[in-house]
Amino acid sequence: MQPDRFAAAIARDGFAIAERHMDHRALERVRRQHADYLAIADRSDIRTSRSGDDTRVHLDHNFPGLEQLHTDPLLRAVATQVMHARLALHYFLSRTLHPGASPQALHIDCDPGAPAMLGFIWTLDDFTAENGATQFVPGSHRGTSAHAATLAAAPAGSLIMYDRSVLHGYTANTSKADRRSIQGGFDPA
Repeated sequence: MQPDRFAAAIARDGFAIAERHMDHRALERVRRQHADYLAIADRSDIRTSRSGDDTRVHLDHNFPGLEQLHTDPLLRAVATQVMHARLALHYFLSRTLHPGASPQALHIDCDPGAPAMLGFIWTLDDFTAENGATQFVPGSHRGTSAHAATLAAAPAGSLIMYDRSVLHGYTANTSKADRRSIQGGFDPA
């Protein structure tokens, strides 16, 4: 499991990737539960960006088959090490990046100087250079980065964990398919 290794990478670079953390069978179950949830989602929980580039759906964190994503032992162990605090789930959502989406502006998910907070992305599809994989600027969470952005290319079933104060944003989706993920973030309780 090695949470220490992932926590160290997040401290250094601002993000870490546990490739194929979810096996194929589990990934297929999550994809089915995700589709089931989207089919019954309340319209008020669905937000499509003005540009039409992406759609977000706020998820019920207790929905059967999806709750395991924010209670995953590796994710929880890493979050506890990074945050040095009890965890509170701040948000839990589905995100679909549509074909033709433009790159997202690099941003952070919290106020500058906020205590450490951890975000996570479960890749339901492969994250590639063609379909809008998220990019991170290593070290920017410490204010010391002179690095260019690094693409978080990862196969489906991977878990991307990141300090919510690292600069990041999705890249252009030049493919002809949606790129799906389930995302969340922890705050100190």
